[in-house]
Amino acid sequence: MHILREMMMLREMMMLRGSSKLLLPIGTAPPRHWSTKRHMQCCSSSSSSSFSSPHYKFEPSDVLQLAEKASIKLTPKEVEEFQPKLQQLIGWFGQLQEVDLDSVLPALRADNLGHRPLREDVPIPFKDRDAMFAAVPEVEGPFVKVPKILKENLE
Repeated sequence: MHILREMMMLREMMMLRGSSKLLLPIGTAPPRHWSTKRHMQCCSSSSSSSFSSPHYKFEPSDVLQLAEKASIKLTPKEVEEFQPKLQQLIGWFGQLQEVDLDSVLPALRADNLGHRPLREDVPIPFKDRDAMFAAVPEVEGPFVKVPKILKENLE
């Protein structure tokens, strides 16, 4: 669960308004002094000089800053555990940047399916009620009995 939050924070830190490219070469991380607000204001595709060093070392203070932004607390052991994992994650983003997408045609995506006709949502009565009740493990009167999934007293 922790790594998902950190990935979300990294993605937020690296996204550029109006751009689909990341400005991170392989093995680099955002500078420690970045906040997401500053990043959105000060960075554009022409200002990639802050990422020129491919040997940027992800420091424990970077991990703590990400944890703070994700509203999670990490022990010193967890900081040391996540430091190399986050460094590797930054490297993966750098590898994604190297992929040439200029020759790739746009794919079918959920946001461009708006013109597909949908079937009409009409209720259809179920004809073989006895077969349905015969297929379930437990029945109580005219109802199918299922296990409880919610606790009575939520604490």
